[in-house]
Amino acid sequence: MNELNSQDQKVYTLFSPIVKLVKVFKDTENKVLPPEDSRIKLNTVVSKMSLFYEKIRNAVDYEEEHLLRERAIRRNLKRTMTLPNRSGKIIAKPLVLDMVRSGYLPNNELSEDIVTKGEIIIDKYLGLIDRIGKYKEKKEKVELFEWLVNILSIELDDLFETKSKEDSLVECMYQVVSKDIVVTDSKYSESDIKIQLYIAILRSLIKADIARVGYYLWQLYVPNWREAEEIDLTDVAQKIGSIYQKIQMQIKHPLGDLYMRILRKYNVIFLIIQDIIKDEPAAAIDVWKNPALLEEKIRNATKKRYKISKVKLRRSIVRSIIYLLITKMVLAVLLELPLDWLIERELNIISIVINVLFPPALMFLIGLFIRVPSMKNTDKIVQGIKEISYQFDERQVLHKIKKQLKRSVFMTRAFRVVYTIIFTFTFGMIFYGLHNLSFNIASMVIFIFFLSLVSFFSIRISQSARELHIIEKKANVFTFFKDFFSLPILHFGRWLSNNLNKINFFVILFDFVIEAPFKVLVDIIDEWTTYVEEKKEELY
Repeated sequence: MNELNSQDQKVYTLFSPIVKLVKVFKDTENKVLPPEDSRIKLNTVVSKMSLFYEKIRNAVDYEEEHLLRERAIRRNLKRTMTLPNRSGKIIAKPLVLDMVRSGYLPNNELSEDIVTKGEIIIDKYLGLIDRIGKYKEKKEKVELFEWLVNILSIELDDLFETKSKEDSLVECMYQVVSKDIVVTDSKYSESDIKIQLYIAILRSLIKADIARVGYYLWQLYVPNWREAEEIDLTDVAQKIGSIYQKIQMQIKHPLGDLYMRILRKYNVIFLIIQDIIKDEPAAAIDVWKNPALLEEKIRNATKKRYKISKVKLRRSIVRSIIYLLITKMVLAVLLELPLDWLIERELNIISIVINVLFPPALMFLIGLFIRVPSMKNTDKIVQGIKEISYQFDERQVLHKIKKQLKRSVFMTRAFRVVYTIIFTFTFGMIFYGLHNLSFNIASMVIFIFFLSLVSFFSIRISQSARELHIIEKKANVFTFFKDFFSLPILHFGRWLSNNLNKINFFVILFDFVIEAPFKVLVDIIDEWTTYVEEKKEELY
């Protein structure tokens, strides 16, 4: 630890993980570009075509912004890894070029060596997949192939952009919360407690998806995986079934959700710590040496976070409104109009207009009521960061995860009956209101579908604002009844969201019909422009 004030070492001893975090940011502050003649440089006109395609494709698929590149890598791999005679040499270069063209990677900054590194990684996974075929049945082999492609997409994403800053931030938070949270339920092993806490931080702090959590666990259960020359692929293939089961058990572990409920209060503290360090890594330690200056920096960084949250919120709302308008208008033409005519022998203009305009209008109104935190919230963040920074050992923060009391069979069944009544009543009232507006059954189903989807989308969108709240909002009678009757709609919306890509006609259209020929066309145009440039150079 670093001594910051000889007169009061107890108060001004800086928490060592913050010192390590600062060091990582300092070491990676100045990005060194490779020599210009060894960089990947693509035609900007062709890149604009791919960039435009990705924006259109992402507009019809509601996905978190920080996951877009990872998902784009995965789509590319699913297209290319099933080709005959596939290999790292065939897959890696087109993948890297596609990521640059699509704006997921910078143009004229990456070294060509990244392609060679990608080839090695892809060949390793292909070698494992080929060996799995000798030990597994077809159905299980398909499941494992899908899973390994997800894992591979994360490893390639990390290759394209190092995650050392994220990793050090996660480690810093782990050092704090591992002291603050105690699990008293003896049924959980010490190993599971540590793994679940780390996974919960990944999910909560950096918003890691299931694929990234899976990749973390994969490295845990296959320790030498990243050292390609040292790994025995045949041995891994023989054990792949048990490894997969262990990883799935950890992903579905009940302790994870219990941790997540507690960690929400910690996220903003570490995001602000990151922002202060990222602003001036070289001067960060000097900031922490001066508590008054640190407080000023915390308040400025928090204010900036609030503003960014507002911008992100507006952008997410606009994206969701565009998505809802496009899908609703297409559904109106392809489904609602024909069904209206088939059922009623006439068009119900009122129901069609309501069904088209209500979901985006509701999304807009919900966005207006999402608020950034108050000054009291900022004061609490200042207090939390100072306690972690200077008085870590003296902090008296303790969260206990106790053994959960088992509810009796009678009470469980009684609650299920009550929930079923609430569910029936909520949707029954909606159907009743729509019936009075002369909606037919098809229009009612479509209305419910989008109402549930918008409700759940609004919860996801508001998370960017809610993650900045360290002070919990107090419940009142209004929120009690709101939660009471909105719960069925939100649950149905979550189910729809989780299964959206399976039923999203637009995503299916783009991924399986449009994308492959479009990418081939872009490759041909890129090759042609390169050929033309070479011919032009011959003239001089």
